[in-house]
Amino acid sequence: MVRLPPPLLEVLAQLRRAYPDKFPKEDYFPLLAVLKTDMSEENLSKVVAEFLDDETVVIANDSAKAVTVSRPKREEIARVRSRLEAAGWRPEFEDED
Repeated sequence: MVRLPPPLLEVLAQLRRAYPDKFPKEDYFPLLAVLKTDMSEENLSKVVAEFLDDETVVIANDSAKAVTVSRPKREEIARVRSRLEAAGWRPEFEDED
């Protein structure tokens, strides 16, 4: 377990509130795309790796794919963004799809 600073712990808590049960595989790339609009690659990788119990390097590579070759559909991004916002996530920057 990585020791996260308080702001990242809050994002982790929001992810856990948004997905209290099993995380659906189809939300993976949309989640990365949504978070990438407001987080550095390093912070995104740390938080999502902790949330999904994965390696930060895998998350970092996949987050790059989420905004390029594996970019999710707008509807998928909107669905995940809505779920995160319902759990308390507030983006600092608005994504321009």
